[in-house]
Amino acid sequence: MKRFVTLLSVVLALSLAAFAQMTPVQQTMSDFGLVGRWSTDCSTHTPDVFSYINGVVYDVKDLGQGKVRSYIHTEARLLDPTHLSVTVTISDNFAEGLHGVVSALVYFKHPDGRMQTISNIRNDGTVVVQDGVVLKDGDHTPSWGRCQ
Repeated sequence: MKRFVTLLSVVLALSLAAFAQMTPVQQTMSDFGLVGRWSTDCSTHTPDVFSYINGVVYDVKDLGQGKVRSYIHTEARLLDPTHLSVTVTISDNFAEGLHGVVSALVYFKHPDGRMQTISNIRNDGTVVVQDGVVLKDGDHTPSWGRCQ
């Protein structure tokens, strides 16, 4: 019995240590494969960088001319193997109307591994993207691949 209690204590300690290393949003996004550098064209565009900082996931977009927009992922839920639902807050240094906006996004993973935003609904109910189409202009959202 003493050996069992010792073994159980070791397993519990290791489990807690592993749990402490990643938050649920980090683990979910990592399991989905959405980590590292991504771009529509890695050779010509500055890639987005998905990184883990202080328990959340940041997607930082360098839009040039000193304009930077970050999508701070605070929640993530795997809907199925090809769809990830996330909650993001926008941090923006140039478009005051977007700074602090909270949105629910759905990312789609294509069979070739590229990702695409197929839904974007702001917390005020405004639908920005539906079925992979930006409603404002009718354009399809671009897909992005992992950069090396």
